[in-house]
Amino acid sequence: MLNLIAAMVAAFKGGADQILVMTGGGPNQATTTLSLAIFYRTFMDLEYGVGTAMAWIMGGILIGFTAYQMKLLSRAEFKAAG
Repeated sequence: MLNLIAAMVAAFKGGADQILVMTGGGPNQATTTLSLAIFYRTFMDLEYGVGTAMAWIMGGILIGFTAYQMKLLSRAEFKAAG
Protein backbone atom coordinates (compact mmCIF):
# COMPACT_ATOMS: atom_id res chain seq x y z
CA MET A 1 0.00 0.00 0.00
CA LEU A 2 2.81 2.39 0.82
CA ASN A 3 4.51 1.52 -2.46
CA LEU A 4 1.28 2.40 -4.25
CA ILE A 5 1.29 5.86 -2.66
CA ALA A 6 4.94 6.42 -3.58
CA ALA A 7 4.35 5.19 -7.13
CA MET A 8 1.40 7.53 -7.57
CA VAL A 9 3.40 10.54 -6.39
CA ALA A 10 6.24 9.56 -8.73
CA ALA A 11 3.78 9.17 -11.60
CA PHE A 12 2.53 12.71 -11.10
CA LYS A 13 6.12 13.94 -11.13
CA GLY A 14 6.41 12.07 -14.39
CA GLY A 15 10.14 12.36 -15.05
CA ALA A 16 9.69 15.84 -16.47
CA ASP A 17 13.42 16.51 -16.51
CA GLN A 18 14.13 13.54 -18.79
CA ILE A 19 11.19 14.36 -21.05
CA LEU A 20 12.32 17.98 -21.30
CA VAL A 21 15.86 16.97 -22.26
CA MET A 22 14.95 14.18 -24.69
CA THR A 23 11.82 15.38 -26.48
CA GLY A 24 10.85 18.76 -25.06
CA GLY A 25 7.24 17.57 -24.90
CA GLY A 26 7.35 15.57 -28.09
CA PRO A 27 5.76 16.11 -31.44
CA ASN A 28 2.34 17.72 -31.01
CA GLN A 29 2.72 17.58 -27.17
CA ALA A 30 2.56 13.76 -27.18
CA THR A 31 4.89 13.26 -24.20
CA THR A 32 3.92 16.29 -22.10
CA THR A 33 3.13 15.44 -18.48
CA LEU A 34 1.41 17.58 -15.88
CA SER A 35 4.65 18.60 -14.21
CA LEU A 36 6.19 19.55 -17.57
CA ALA A 37 3.08 21.57 -18.43
CA ILE A 38 3.42 23.39 -15.10
CA PHE A 39 7.09 24.11 -15.86
CA TYR A 40 6.30 25.44 -19.34
CA ARG A 41 3.40 27.56 -18.15
CA THR A 42 5.35 29.03 -15.24
CA PHE A 43 8.85 29.60 -16.60
CA MET A 44 8.53 29.67 -20.39
CA ASP A 45 5.24 31.56 -20.69
CA LEU A 46 5.96 33.56 -17.48
CA GLU A 47 2.43 32.96 -16.18
CA TYR A 48 3.37 32.50 -12.55
CA GLY A 49 -0.17 32.65 -11.18
CA VAL A 50 -1.50 29.97 -13.51
CA GLY A 51 1.53 27.74 -12.92
CA THR A 52 1.21 28.11 -9.17
CA ALA A 53 -2.51 27.31 -9.31
CA MET A 54 -1.80 24.19 -11.39
CA ALA A 55 0.84 23.08 -8.88
CA TRP A 56 -1.52 23.65 -5.93
CA ILE A 57 -4.27 21.64 -7.62
CA MET A 58 -1.84 18.80 -8.36
CA GLY A 59 -0.66 18.90 -4.73
CA GLY A 60 -4.26 18.83 -3.48
CA ILE A 61 -5.04 15.82 -5.64
CA LEU A 62 -1.96 14.02 -4.33
CA ILE A 63 -2.78 14.86 -0.71
CA GLY A 64 -6.36 13.65 -1.19
CA PHE A 65 -5.22 10.43 -2.81
CA THR A 66 -2.64 9.85 -0.05
CA ALA A 67 -5.22 10.46 2.70
CA TYR A 68 -7.60 8.01 1.03
CA GLN A 69 -4.91 5.35 0.74
CA MET A 70 -3.83 5.87 4.36
CA LYS A 71 -7.46 5.47 5.45
CA LEU A 72 -7.62 2.17 3.59
CA LEU A 73 -4.30 1.15 5.12
CA SER A 74 -5.55 1.86 8.65
CA ARG A 75 -8.44 -0.58 8.12
CA ALA A 76 -6.20 -3.38 6.84
CA GLU A 77 -5.47 -6.31 9.10
CA PHE A 78 -1.96 -7.68 9.23
CA LYS A 79 -1.33 -11.17 10.53
CA ALA A 80 1.89 -13.03 11.14
CA ALA A 81 2.43 -16.22 9.20
CA GLY A 82 2.72 -19.49 11.02
